[in-house]
Amino acid sequence: MWKKGIAFVALALWSGLGSWVIAGVSSAILLIMNEFNTDLEQTIHGVANWSILTIGLSVFPCRYPY
Repeated sequence: MWKKGIAFVALALWSGLGSWVIAGVSSAILLIMNEFNTDLEQTIHGVANWSILTIGLSVFPCRYPY
């Protein structure tokens, strides 16, 4: 029973982290544009690339166990 609890907590943390990465950065697009002096298109591409990278890194250990 405790193993199921640990697995559930781990999955909940990964799910929360994935949604936080996507939604958290998107709310700061205007701040990122001002900080790096870029236009909207470049900023959106950068935010999308960062989200895809972090989701890919979070899936990698699950697909190839050590």
